[in-house]
Amino acid sequence: MDKHKVNQLFEEFCEAERLAKEAKRRYLAAKAELETNSLKASLSSKKLFVKLRGKLREVEFISSVEGDSLKWNVLNRETGSKYQVWSWDVLDENGNRVSSLK
Repeated sequence: MDKHKVNQLFEEFCEAERLAKEAKRRYLAAKAELETNSLKASLSSKKLFVKLRGKLREVEFISSVEGDSLKWNVLNRETGSKYQVWSWDVLDENGNRVSSLK
């Protein structure tokens, strides 16, 4: 095999690797969007709370963090601030972990 053929195969390999990374990124984004939509539907009727700065605050579920379904983006209803929290830190009005109620 000559040097030109080896270089051509390497370029093909690099392109395939780039396409695979892009496909993985799109897959993870679609998976996160599907999970977000499912969680929004199941959590929309519940009051959610997170302990922020030592106090229990009412929050609204916004989305899962892309690539990590254990982290959620939430909105503090009182201040309008957005936070990233662990899913197990989100509680319902009875103090139960929401992530274990799914």
